[in-house]
Amino acid sequence: MVDWGFMATIALIFLASMLAAWLRFSRKDACLAAFHGFHVTLQLDDDRRIWGVIEVLPTGLEMHYRNAIQDDSHLETSYLLYENEFQKIQTIFRYADDLSPENAKIREKAIKQAFHPRLPHRFLRKTRIFISNASESLNEAIGLTIGKMRKPIGNYLGEPSETHLKQLGGEFLGQVGHKADPLLERLVGMKVVFEMAEDGVVHEHVGVFKNYSADFLEILNVQFPCQERIPISQKERRQSAGLDVRAMDDVISVQNNASTAVMLTKLTTPESEQLLDVVIDPGGKVTLYSEIDFVEATLHARIVRELDMIVPRKRAVIRHRAEVSPMKNLADIIFDVGIRLPWGQENQQLIAKIQEKLTRNPLDVGSIALLGRLMLEEKKFDEAEIWLRKAYTLRFSLPDNGRGVELHLQELARRRRRATYAPITTDPLSEMGFTIAVQDEADTPPT
Repeated sequence: MVDWGFMATIALIFLASMLAAWLRFSRKDACLAAFHGFHVTLQLDDDRRIWGVIEVLPTGLEMHYRNAIQDDSHLETSYLLYENEFQKIQTIFRYADDLSPENAKIREKAIKQAFHPRLPHRFLRKTRIFISNASESLNEAIGLTIGKMRKPIGNYLGEPSETHLKQLGGEFLGQVGHKADPLLERLVGMKVVFEMAEDGVVHEHVGVFKNYSADFLEILNVQFPCQERIPISQKERRQSAGLDVRAMDDVISVQNNASTAVMLTKLTTPESEQLLDVVIDPGGKVTLYSEIDFVEATLHARIVRELDMIVPRKRAVIRHRAEVSPMKNLADIIFDVGIRLPWGQENQQLIAKIQEKLTRNPLDVGSIALLGRLMLEEKKFDEAEIWLRKAYTLRFSLPDNGRGVELHLQELARRRRRATYAPITTDPLSEMGFTIAVQDEADTPPT
């Protein structure tokens, strides 16, 4: 005689297990899934960068190279990163100006759906959030339902089976539900200011907040200062990333032909390094004087490009709503100094080195400007003001006529206003008492 109660128990457990397994092996991180099929750059916390078309899977991701890479004894065509290695991710970004026409259309469609969602999309999102918020109550409902089921099947659903079904029900809800964050949910589709840790310094960026998951934030249309390395050689002309660079002995000429401002950060050789803090506006040109002898060197620059980014939540936080209207000058915030995280001795060693240099030459305006920037990075506002004021007074001796120092002064004023919650009412330069450079002031060493 067939024991139908027992068979019903087995069938119910089997179906619930199959459904939970299907959900488990089809679940993908919502932010990562948005970049599936796009060519992206994966930056890891050890500063490695992997370029490729991203394929997102439930247990990790695979980066498919456009061109195979020849290793010592084999060809490599992809890079795999497993889910338990996601903590290594620094950021994932795609260049908006480097998409194929097909992917550009997909991106535009996704943006419209995110910022102007149709009724079905809004209903689905709200349903998932409701399931997430009500998961505990729904788990209790599953328990009550299972209790009711025990009676018609003759109590053949034993305690172990009941516990297993409750566990499967909770797992089902976990797969279907969206880890809702009420504070972030109200910012989806809005322009925001987010803080992100980069090389031990926290910088601010502006973008449109599209989505979030338990581990990641997805932010679009970020005007981001990407790091570029431009190799230069003596008596040769190099064109890269919108810059036209020529080197002749110790003189380096840089023309900015890009549509946005550029910041030059340093000049390096394998043996030496010269720090720079030079901003070139679109169409501008500067002349640098090299302090190091070189035949070949590398000019490091920060070039503004429009990116879509996926950032781990442990490395970034959304801090403010941002104005919807376009900024008057993107360089004002894009080239922010940032805040140095409280570990590492690199800055202290660099500050000591610059101070020693100023002891030998108190009017080395480049070192004065760098010292003011470093003090601002260390949140030593009073000291930063002293050095930045001095550098601004001597600005016409700087390659960019003090454009970079001006941006740092504006950032100093913003930070002080933010610290005291005072409204922005005046220009930061006039507010802080700056004057046009006078020869007598230029000859006065900093105090």
